Amino acid sequence: MHISLYDCGLFPLNKIIPSIIQKLDWKNSFISILTQNEEMVYDVDKFLWTFTPLLFIPHATIYDNTEIQKHSPIIIAHQQEIITSLHRQKQWHSIAINCIPADVSDILKAKENTEDHIVFVLNSESAVTDNFDDLKKNMIETLKNMTYPFRWWIFDNNNWSLKSE
Repeated sequence: MHISLYDCGLFPLNKIIPSIIQKLDWKNSFISILTQNEEMVYDVDKFLWTFTPLLFIPHATIYDNTEIQKHSPIIIAHQQEIITSLHRQKQWHSIAINCIPADVSDILKAKENTEDHIVFVLNSESAVTDNFDDLKKNMIETLKNMTYPFRWWIFDNNNWSLKSE
């Protein structure tokens, strides 16, 4: 398993998710996107449809019928239980994208046997705390101290750059 932190600053999460998916090996993977709420499920869905006219990123939401979900390499949901049950049905390389700021170590413990790659997406808009800088610092410290390979990406000037490895 390896871990990535995508730090998008003030850039809206729903608009940044498609570019993260493009950076990942999404064509050979099952990707689950865990959002903060139902509204964000629809926002991410919309941006995956309209991100670029030349590239379709196949995906489904928890609101699509189960046949579409079964055949989709990307699922968007706001409830971890739904994603977990869909993961069990797929035998692909597994990537979890977490858009919910939370205790990183708890998420890693819960996913360490089910995910090949865990991605944390962080922006100041999604922070549930007034002190975004402390949240970010704690996440980075925790992730760097894990035994798993860790990459920290920064979004700036419409490009991703590797901050540390």
